[in-house]
Amino acid sequence: MRLLWPKLLLAFCAALVAFPLQSAPLHAAEDTPAAVAVIINEIHYDPSPAANLLEFVEFYNPTGQAISLDGWALDGGIEYTFPVGAVIQPRGYLVVAVEPGTLNRSYGVSAFGPWQGRLGNDGDDIILRDSRAQEIDRVAYGVGFPWPVTGYIVERSIGLITPDADNTVPGAWRAGPPTPGRANAMLTGNPPPFVDAVAHQPVAPTSRDTVTVSAHVTDADGISTVRLWLQAVAPGSYVRLTDPAYATAWAPYVMQPAGDDSYTVTLPAALVRNRYLLRYRVEAIDRGGRSVMTPAAEDPQPNFALFVYDGVPTWNGAVNPWAPGSALAQVNTFDFARMRSLPAYHLIAANSDVADAQFIPNSNYFEGYMGSDYRWRGTLVYDGIVYDHIGFRARGQAYRYGTGKNKWKFNFLPGHRFQARDAYGAPYPVKWDKLNLTGGMQHVNRGYRGEHGMLGALHARLRHGRRVRTGHTFRAISRRR
Repeated sequence: MRLLWPKLLLAFCAALVAFPLQSAPLHAAEDTPAAVAVIINEIHYDPSPAANLLEFVEFYNPTGQAISLDGWALDGGIEYTFPVGAVIQPRGYLVVAVEPGTLNRSYGVSAFGPWQGRLGNDGDDIILRDSRAQEIDRVAYGVGFPWPVTGYIVERSIGLITPDADNTVPGAWRAGPPTPGRANAMLTGNPPPFVDAVAHQPVAPTSRDTVTVSAHVTDADGISTVRLWLQAVAPGSYVRLTDPAYATAWAPYVMQPAGDDSYTVTLPAALVRNRYLLRYRVEAIDRGGRSVMTPAAEDPQPNFALFVYDGVPTWNGAVNPWAPGSALAQVNTFDFARMRSLPAYHLIAANSDVADAQFIPNSNYFEGYMGSDYRWRGTLVYDGIVYDHIGFRARGQAYRYGTGKNKWKFNFLPGHRFQARDAYGAPYPVKWDKLNLTGGMQHVNRGYRGEHGMLGALHARLRHGRRVRTGHTFRAISRRR
């Protein structure tokens, strides 16, 4: 009998080698949150309209232990409770979808779901809680720098560039093809620097101001160089996003350390001139030579911008400038002091594009464009904010080009929606993706041209009396003068 125990022990050890024991999944009720770390790894929040049921959230388990999700839940913009038996495997992925069947047919991946609610296309919170309602992970994503932008071209989700990164940092995310249930398409080993804040001061400078640009840049390997790339657009020389000059006309300026991971540079005074549009980008390079340019190239507005403006100028005009010798041809100077208290909306664009879009003299079109596409690109400035590379056209139906003073329609880009204010200066709670402007006159009954503006003004006054919001006044500039 004394020889039996060694033999049994040897047999048991051999069995362990042949059939290793499977460790039980970790449970949040028994283990610390650190031990059951699960991260939000990929978010598909804005599929194309034809695929709007493909929203999903992907989770990743970076540990070497399976983790039980019994009783875990999603909170925030969407709500979902995991069923009994749900497990995320070690270094594995798990997907929750708004419509699991549709996701499976499109990507061949099994997913939990459906969830309640929808992910916001302009940003939202996603919170992962364990069975005790403790917060395991949270991502409050946004749209537009410092977050990636999706929802305007082919299908794009946002995903972490490395699972080791802090997923609360926007710079750790990139836009790329959706990859539910597997490694992100934009995955990288050692990421480039994170640029999570860029700003210029003053926000709405004049030609008398000293303008500085600052950026907050971090990298675990240390920062080698932070560089500002500047493009100066002079009045009358507009550069479209599609023009060759947009890709090449950039001048570099080294940004200097300013403490607390901040870098700053002062713009050349010779370029801070009235009515100059100054576009800029920030490039950061770490000590390993890895670099990043912000905003990202896939951003529909791949640059920051500011507009130098010294205020609404005086206006010179005559009743009839084509009547030489007549008193009607006398040019008078009007200084609209009260007009300067109103906000100015600037459209900066190529003069030929304005002429074509409005179908006014010097247009290259045989007839006015009656479609709904935004064929022309320009820059709108309002409240000190530059909305670059937006689309514009004339608006209206049968009488779109009834007179020379036509109506306008602007289309704003994802991640760069228009922040409008009411007549009392308060910002509207929701940003706009479209802006419509009227011509302020009758386009059909020509004998009553002044009536439209008068009725509009009276209507606005009545709305003000009832504390109902109304609109503002528009000013367009397309020439050097």
